[in-house]
Amino acid sequence: AAFEATCLPVVHGWMVDPDDTELTRIVTQSPTYNQCMERLVRAQTKEDIDAQEQADCQKLQQFLESSAHQLTPTGLWHLHTTVDTAAVLFRNNHFATVVKHLECLYVLVTDAGYADQPGLVWERLDVIDGDTEYTNAQFETHAPAYDAVDRQAARAAAEQEAINQATQASLQGMVVAETAVLKDGPTK
Repeated sequence: AAFEATCLPVVHGWMVDPDDTELTRIVTQSPTYNQCMERLVRAQTKEDIDAQEQADCQKLQQFLESSAHQLTPTGLWHLHTTVDTAAVLFRNNHFATVVKHLECLYVLVTDAGYADQPGLVWERLDVIDGDTEYTNAQFETHAPAYDAVDRQAARAAAEQEAINQATQASLQGMVVAETAVLKDGPTK
């Protein structure tokens, strides 16, 4: 109901190639991601699984692994041919704004990891592997702010160092305690 008020279609790009009739048949039996996962779990826990179900589940598992980012080549093509001006994209359990500008699709960047990137607004949606181009509000290529990237890397390094120090301190405490037990015997 909320999306109906915007008059924007809700779209996704997790689609099976219709020319792959075997995979289409398998996915049609479990049309949602959750249903696919439930089917795989049931197959793994059953002892008397037949050969066809085993083969189907293997092909389904391969499809899920190859499309873990919830975008397939068929889905990307479908988005490019069906989105006219704007839509709401459902991907990876998130909703995102997608617009078409000069026949290219762009997704509004909302990831908190890019909060330090002034001027970064859009991510071009033209590949499924995430190796993409970012742009500003005018759809001009956006050069990353390296100082922001450096700050993120420095934060991550500092967090990892804190974890390493805490782990080392914990291990040292365990060694001291174990040494005391060995030296004095167990306490009662």
